[in-house]
Amino acid sequence: MSLHFLPETPLISVFSLFLVKPNPPSNVMLIPEANFSMSLIVNWTHSFYLKLKYNIRYCQAGSSVWNEVPQSATESYIESFRLQFLQPYTDYVVQMRCINQKGIGYWSDWSPNATARTPEASKSLKSDLWRVYEEKNNTVVKLIWKVKCLLMFV
Repeated sequence: MSLHFLPETPLISVFSLFLVKPNPPSNVMLIPEANFSMSLIVNWTHSFYLKLKYNIRYCQAGSSVWNEVPQSATESYIESFRLQFLQPYTDYVVQMRCINQKGIGYWSDWSPNATARTPEASKSLKSDLWRVYEEKNNTVVKLIWKVKCLLMFV
């Protein structure tokens, strides 16, 4: 009995890249930033073999309702992404998956969970609040407040 192998050609090698299901992104980490209570940085490591695009989903810890980052935001060759407009001092869970950068082939499985907590809101973001009693029997109370704004530039 003899074994016959087909010689590997460049066409077969290139075509096989489109049929492969990649491994999930590795080393997925969530990194809080001390001065940004409403965002977390997602970092990961690229595959050595394929150019990939990514899908990121996140939710508050304990929730089963996932939010997905638009794929257009993660289709370039990047290794980090900033999740924004999160709740301060809240635990978040992130998972990622990837596919060939041309969108051909199969999505990887989701990565294991990465979890982190957003920092507490800065005390300077809290509103100033005053109560004013009207002089007639102190029965009417007016509340006056000043809201401080947070501007974030990315």
